[in-house]
Amino acid sequence: MSIKYGIIIPVYNKPIEMIQRCLNSIYASVNKLGSKPSITVFIVDDCSKDISYIDQLKFDSNVEIRFNKNSENKGLFYNRFTGLFLSNINSCQYTMFIDPDDYYSEDTFSIIDAELNKTPDIDILNFDIEGVYADCHRDKAIFPEEHKNYTTLNDIITHQAFIFHSMCDKVFSAKVVEYLVSKLDPIILELPRINNCEDLVYSSLYFDMEFSYRHISELLYIYEFGDPNNISNNSDFNDTLKNMLKVFTGLRSKGILSRSKYLLGMLVSELRLKQDMSHFMKAFKDNVFDGVEPIPTRSSTEYCKWVEY
Repeated sequence: MSIKYGIIIPVYNKPIEMIQRCLNSIYASVNKLGSKPSITVFIVDDCSKDISYIDQLKFDSNVEIRFNKNSENKGLFYNRFTGLFLSNINSCQYTMFIDPDDYYSEDTFSIIDAELNKTPDIDILNFDIEGVYADCHRDKAIFPEEHKNYTTLNDIITHQAFIFHSMCDKVFSAKVVEYLVSKLDPIILELPRINNCEDLVYSSLYFDMEFSYRHISELLYIYEFGDPNNISNNSDFNDTLKNMLKVFTGLRSKGILSRSKYLLGMLVSELRLKQDMSHFMKAFKDNVFDGVEPIPTRSSTEYCKWVEY
């Protein structure tokens, strides 16, 4: 039987209780469906020190679990690619990501399945995320009313709109997954490891194409922030930027990433590059984007209304 939903969980040294909570949220959401589609979860382990958790996890008869362990630790960027590769070779109709420290709402699959049954040809279905922070406060972004009228990624570019570059708030069609794998598979081993902001590389790749797009104002994913501080305060942020520069340079050298001005605008917006990071800004412009100036791209705080509670 063909797989309708392939769900990728990238794992590295996470406690079993956390992974089980993530899986339980999938089970609970799937079991609310009247007619159960074929769903496979790909647990992709990036060479954790202890993988005995796989034998202790509790399973559900309505969800198939497949386990893949990398031969060595290669970082989150590569681990997400491994999940995409597995989804592609198993011909999953749709692909989703969920990180092991996050979880779905109980209505996630009821809403997604209904939406995709109505519009099965959508390439990227985008839904809302709720952020949960270490101090227990929560927030969510409310998109402007006009956002629901955008039906392609080109609309997002044309209207200088904003979407989160997370892989976890979207459902990707087989066409998108096949495209990402085809571009990365020949060069993935040549690219440096990235453990932060890796989603931005993937979003840059699919923004290079005319994929169809739809946003639904439904809160379906709960994202747990261990540290509410901006990533630019992390000690390894400079290393992340250096490696991202190498990745983007590698992609551009292969003729990938043609929308230079918009993609550079995404980098500026997403990474919140400060004045003391201007040398990285110049390096991205000169080495990756041929010296072009970024087009204005609104950040989440400029585009969305934020609600805290």
